[in-house]
Amino acid sequence: MSGGHDDDGLPEEHEEHVNHEAWVIPYADMLTLLMALFLMLFAISSVDLAKFEKLAAGAAGVLGGHGGGSQVLDGGAAILEGSGPAAVPPAIPDARAKEAEAALQREEEARRAAQLAAKAMADVEDRLREAIAEDIRSSIAIRREARGVVMSIVADQVLFVPGEANLQPAGLDILRQVAGTIRGLPNPVTVEGHTDDVPISTSRFRSNWELSTARATEVLRVLVDDLGIPANRVAAAGYGEQRPVAGNDTPEGRSKNRRVELAVLTEVGTGG
Repeated sequence: MSGGHDDDGLPEEHEEHVNHEAWVIPYADMLTLLMALFLMLFAISSVDLAKFEKLAAGAAGVLGGHGGGSQVLDGGAAILEGSGPAAVPPAIPDARAKEAEAALQREEEARRAAQLAAKAMADVEDRLREAIAEDIRSSIAIRREARGVVMSIVADQVLFVPGEANLQPAGLDILRQVAGTIRGLPNPVTVEGHTDDVPISTSRFRSNWELSTARATEVLRVLVDDLGIPANRVAAAGYGEQRPVAGNDTPEGRSKNRRVELAVLTEVGTGG
């Protein structure tokens, strides 16, 4: 039957066309919202209030606002409700920048101080070498360490007789030669006694600890009482056989380990 009617005389119903691209519209809206969100996050991270206000006005227009004070989100002027204007602290980047600048400045000052200290210690080493007479230099070794300049003096027949802690004339002469240099410095000085690993047990010294400490104390006493080194700049310590500089398996090595060391420290003291 013609005329758009079916056999029963009713109009024919046409099947509606399905739009398979309808998803594009909400997808585009979602991308627009995401773009606006990321722009807001970027503006907030820069903590620039003026840029944030401009961005908010622009985003409000994109999302359907019409100006006139419209906002993307309802709420107060602050990020957190009731927090007030202080919730957006524009001073944070400036504070961090100043803190970083101060850290760099401290690092530079520390580097310069280290350079000056190294130069000062090199001068101390040169002055100590010049103060020592040629005929006794074989009994003394001077080296530079991180803590300062260390002068190592052989103990045997130079500072002390074996097993004793009474300073010998040759040792007193060495101390006189270097005392003038040490006395004119502001640096602290430590006097350290050392022995080899051969055990000792006498009526006076029951161990190498006691012998090394007694020898260090004797040298300190002479430096302070006889040679004018300020007492508040000097300290003494005994290490026994615990810090050898050579092997104890040969007579030569044991002789090097029996020593007293004067360490002029890099750190400048307040006394003097």
